[in-house]
Amino acid sequence: RLLIAPLFGEQEWPRYQQAIRRGRADLALIALMGALSAEGICRTSHFELFGFSGGAQFAHRFAMMHPQLINRLTVASAGWYTFPDSTQFPFGLSARTDGPDPWSAVTEDRIRRFLAIPTQVCVGADDTLRDANLRSGDRIDAQQGQNRLIRGIRWAQALKRAAEERGLPPRAAFFALS
Repeated sequence: RLLIAPLFGEQEWPRYQQAIRRGRADLALIALMGALSAEGICRTSHFELFGFSGGAQFAHRFAMMHPQLINRLTVASAGWYTFPDSTQFPFGLSARTDGPDPWSAVTEDRIRRFLAIPTQVCVGADDTLRDANLRSGDRIDAQQGQNRLIRGIRWAQALKRAAEERGLPPRAAFFALS
């Protein structure tokens, strides 16, 4: 199995986790996959996507924006998640009101496709610390929880609910890693 691990360096790709910031990390990944395909390195336009921590934030947002490219999604220990609801991005999927926003392209059809992707949400069973790397605040804590473990559980539950509300079979599963 071919493993591709792009590096989104802090200097060149600040806030790449949001997928739509400076330079559009989502489009950079699509371009990379296209170049690898043109070189004969990849044999498909679809791929499995994995991300850890900030990479998990990028991975699930990428899959929401480009579900047609993803066969399977695995996110591990994301600091926080974009929920499949109508709150404003980055908390939910509604477009931002402070300027151009690629999230407006996340239509109901794309969300249905996203929810159909087999998705694994993995978090360490003891990942309950609140350190400087965990984004926090009243709004995010109320929506997502106090730590990565609770946030992963809540996001997986939200994916299942969103699928069921649309009459789709739930494809998300949560795994507490020990």
